[in-house]
Amino acid sequence: MPPLEYSPFIWPFVASAFTTGALGVYAFRRGHIPAATTFAWGMVALTFWTFCYVMELSSATLAGKVFWASAKACGG
Repeated sequence: MPPLEYSPFIWPFVASAFTTGALGVYAFRRGHIPAATTFAWGMVALTFWTFCYVMELSSATLAGKVFWASAKACGG
C-alpha cells in the first residue's frame, strides 16, 4: 500500500462516508419499500466514491493519487 499523509480536509468526507454507509444499511433493511433498494445501492456507490476520494487526498505519492482517482472514476 502506498504511504499516506495526514490532511485535515478528509474529516468531512469521512463523516459523509459513515453517514451514507449508515443510510445504505438502513435502506437495505427496508427492502419491502418500493424505492429502498435503489436508494441503498446509490448510497453504497456514494460511500465507495467517498472512500476513494479520502484515500486520494491521503496518498503521499503521485502513483497513489492516480490509482485512487482511477478507482473513483471507474468504480474499480
